[in-house]
Amino acid sequence: MRHSGTLLLLAVAAAMPAPASAQSNAVAWTSCLRSPAKATDVVADCTVVIESDRATPAERAAALNNRGAELGFRGTAPDQALRDLDRAIVLLPDTARLYNTRGTLRAAAGDTAGALADFGMAIRLDPQFAVAYARRGELLLAERRLDEAMRDLDEAIRLAPSYVHPLYNPYENRAAVREARGDAAGAAADRRMGGDKLAAAKPATASTPAVSGRRSWDPWMSP
Repeated sequence: MRHSGTLLLLAVAAAMPAPASAQSNAVAWTSCLRSPAKATDVVADCTVVIESDRATPAERAAALNNRGAELGFRGTAPDQALRDLDRAIVLLPDTARLYNTRGTLRAAAGDTAGALADFGMAIRLDPQFAVAYARRGELLLAERRLDEAMRDLDEAIRLAPSYVHPLYNPYENRAAVREARGDAAGAAADRRMGGDKLAAAKPATASTPAVSGRRSWDPWMSP
């Protein structure tokens, strides 16, 4: 009888709703790691994951990447953003996506040498990472290292010729390189091509592997 009563109590406990804190934590994990683009507060949600004892290294690294991206790209706490990416890279040192994110943050902070090193590491770890080539090419263009910029932008376009959107257009950057070299006709052709690609652009999918998943332009990362 005592055994049956224990089973009944366990069944009742299982049927009771989870405490509000547990529910909110579950929402934070999903928001940070699965749908950060739709989150209302990525920083708070990812902090829950980062500070959790049950987060795996991959989950914590993804949360650090996402919190760092939010802090850095919005300009609210650039130093903290870089610290978050440093921590993420310690956890997953062979993940190209993390170096690409940190390189973008370093470029925004004016650390050209650090950004170039990070983009280079991202490319060494993942030679098919079209976005990393485009990011490095854009930075080399700003440094007037035109031959190197052209090589990187050529490779980005070769790897993902149809991947463009309003915030990522390697054709526009390659046009700027051609323009700086005095090739007005080539620049105009690249701009037309980029415009045509943008008009026909579709979201990256598994069928466009050089820009899908951890190679995509957007800064978010899942474990």
